[in-house]
Amino acid sequence: MDSLLPSFLAVNVFILWSLLFVIILPKGMCSLRVRCNEKDRHALLNFKHTVVDPSAKLSGWSDERDCCEWIGVHCDNTTGRVIELNLSCSPKSVDDICQYKSQCLTGELPLSLLRLEFLNYLDLSSNDFKVLAQDADVNITNCSHRHLSCENSSNLHHLDLSYNKDLHIDNLHWLSRVPSLKYVNLNAINLQDKVDWIQLSTLLPSLTSLSLGYCQLRNINPSLKHVNLTSLEVLSIPASSMAVEFEGTVLLLIKGAERTYSQYLVCSIDISSNNMSGTLPSEIVSLAELRSLNLSHNQFEGNIPKEIGNLKQLESLDLASNRLSGEIPQSMVGLSFLGAMNLSFNNFSGKIPSGTQLQSFDALSYIGNPELCGAPLPKNCSNEKGMKPIKGYDNDQEDEFLSSFYIASGVGFSMAFWGVCIAIFCIRSFRNSYFRFLFRIRDKLYIMVALTVNRFS
Repeated sequence: MDSLLPSFLAVNVFILWSLLFVIILPKGMCSLRVRCNEKDRHALLNFKHTVVDPSAKLSGWSDERDCCEWIGVHCDNTTGRVIELNLSCSPKSVDDICQYKSQCLTGELPLSLLRLEFLNYLDLSSNDFKVLAQDADVNITNCSHRHLSCENSSNLHHLDLSYNKDLHIDNLHWLSRVPSLKYVNLNAINLQDKVDWIQLSTLLPSLTSLSLGYCQLRNINPSLKHVNLTSLEVLSIPASSMAVEFEGTVLLLIKGAERTYSQYLVCSIDISSNNMSGTLPSEIVSLAELRSLNLSHNQFEGNIPKEIGNLKQLESLDLASNRLSGEIPQSMVGLSFLGAMNLSFNNFSGKIPSGTQLQSFDALSYIGNPELCGAPLPKNCSNEKGMKPIKGYDNDQEDEFLSSFYIASGVGFSMAFWGVCIAIFCIRSFRNSYFRFLFRIRDKLYIMVALTVNRFS
């Protein structure tokens, strides 16, 4: 018994210390928690003092709280450095859509935020900023990818300034201070007088997604030969009213003229609702990874390249509202992943190529092409003047098909009708359910009629 006493005491001591550890650990954890970096806190406070905050959204940004706990701020749990800043402004409900801008951040947008050297994600979209505020010690007009002194955040990958509709930007050279950017969204910012937007490829060598929709772009810098978007995956420029000649070299240069197209990573191109003219470049069919192509609402002319069937990964194709002509290439039948297509309101002619893929779309995908015929359009190619009838298909065969169709429909209806009747007469449970259903319908109709009569009486 005495030999067991030390072991018993050791077990009790272990349990006691375990309980004390569990009780004290949370307080110790709190005292050891990594606090916000002082340099980052100063940069955020400078941002707060520069912007106009009509709704006091940033009122909690004070010395009384650690900056990692401020609204919109997210820090790394290990280093305490600010890695995300999300201060996007959006209406809380449908009723607030017209007035929500008055509650958003406005005034100057200080570029001092770029001093957050570990910042990875910055979203200031849908606010009401008016102008970019430069750093006093950095002249952004002289910044280029060769000036390392212009660089600040080396980790920023995501930048969203979209829908700051009144934001005035003199030029886009300041983006060279963040060469690590992969995603840039400047939708609905007026860039009407900026012709250097295409040079973002040189300033941002890691860029994979560029959105410049509704920016009122009207021109492209003529020095396209120096453009090299080798990492670009998504280019979205809808509704920009660009009046430029769109020749074969433009899309070629988007991925670099000196490279093999099979190596390209472009998966989405959207330049819809511009004023682009010219013919579709044949080089576009070499973008083997392309999944979405939207060239609608432009003024493209000529034929669809016959090699478009090489785009085996294509899932969405929109060429609507252009001036394209000629026949639809037979190779499009092989686009097995194509799930959305719109070729409406062009000048296509001839017969729609036969194949499960193209016939799976409804007639709306082809309307507005007066010379186009064949399924799914109601226009029959065999009746077209000067067009050879489809082999093995004439009016007699059409009448035979319609006769067979009507006979099959009649037989099917008769079988279904008598099948239901037999089930009602022979299966008691089915008969009871059927009559209960009829009685419920009768009662509902009676109540509706009675309420209607009572309302008008």
